[in-house]
Amino acid sequence: MSFPFAIVGSLLLAFIGHAALCVGGFNRAAGSTLPCRIVGWLEKLCVILGTLVPLAFVWWLWRHEIDSFAALRASTSGAIWLGYLAICVVIALWFLPAWLAARLHAKPLPQLLSNHTEHCDVAVALGHWPVGSTSTRLMRHFPKNQICQLSLPTKTLALAALPTSLDGLSLVQLSDLHFTGQLTLDFYRYAIEQTNRLQGDLIVITGDIVDKAACLAWLPETLGQLRAKHGVYFVLGNHDLRLPDAAVLRQLLTKLGLIDVGGRAVTLNIGDCEVHLAGNELPWFPLRASAEVFKPEARADEYFRILLAHSPDQYRWAREKGYHLMLAGHNHGGQVRIPGIGPIVCPSRHGAKYASGLFYESPTLLHVSRGLSGTHPLRLNCPPEITKIVLRQG
Repeated sequence: MSFPFAIVGSLLLAFIGHAALCVGGFNRAAGSTLPCRIVGWLEKLCVILGTLVPLAFVWWLWRHEIDSFAALRASTSGAIWLGYLAICVVIALWFLPAWLAARLHAKPLPQLLSNHTEHCDVAVALGHWPVGSTSTRLMRHFPKNQICQLSLPTKTLALAALPTSLDGLSLVQLSDLHFTGQLTLDFYRYAIEQTNRLQGDLIVITGDIVDKAACLAWLPETLGQLRAKHGVYFVLGNHDLRLPDAAVLRQLLTKLGLIDVGGRAVTLNIGDCEVHLAGNELPWFPLRASAEVFKPEARADEYFRILLAHSPDQYRWAREKGYHLMLAGHNHGGQVRIPGIGPIVCPSRHGAKYASGLFYESPTLLHVSRGLSGTHPLRLNCPPEITKIVLRQG
């Protein structure tokens, strides 16, 4: 059975459209507010359909000895396949140009003045692999798996709205720690040591801290050891809802000296300037303060405004509220980045658009962390990170 080039090209486009449809469904399900169990079912459904539908189509072609679109139209089942192929081709023709344009026009942001990155092999530093589950022990042998290859970038960013008295202010961002037991307490102790070594003026944690209640006991030896001149601030993420009661996590962190800004805002006096620092845990946790708290009208020009959010899907919200800097996580950088293509799977309604890195849409500069861990012990071309951000006026 042979196919003309036009048919092969059409089938290739249809396969790309089918893959985009299933990956898009997976990403949006993972980024939704649905219960974890339903999200898991939807994710599995997208994976199964993504794999089985192309195999079923090839098997159907072989069984019926189909070698043309005319032959496809000759039967009811063939017409159904042809209709689905047409839908997938339309999706591919819509998706590919936008994806290629984004890749071709991607340029370094002028706000990024410098980026110096240290690299740490946590297993070498500790003298053993800090893996705690059977799946992680097995997956650490996967070629090029970077779950213990920790990156420590220091990014210097220029912000026109930064007051002169805040020039040089530094923040260290931790995100997506995912205390599950897959990585052991030793891994997190080492990560906290590196966080403190970066000596940020503030330390911020952007959600997904503890997945398993048994790991709450790790907090005093890990996050309880964080130190920063102007405090340690946190918001929660969707995986923190996997605990029997996320309020217990808030209480424990607060008792350890961390400051909860989830759904609320605080004002910091740094030098002779006021910094408005707020937290957004939407869509999983409601805002706990009135809308006016997030957009103070009085003396608005005198505030430097920072937002911590778990998901970069809140970027539009941050821009509407006039934040100058937004820090988020949640997407893990995609965890697997294919050379020449980049990340594919991200739990976001924007897909992989905000997988990780820096983005600017006026008036807000967004930094998305790749995070420290995850529920899947696999990272390819996407090592975990702890990021220091130094702010400069400009």
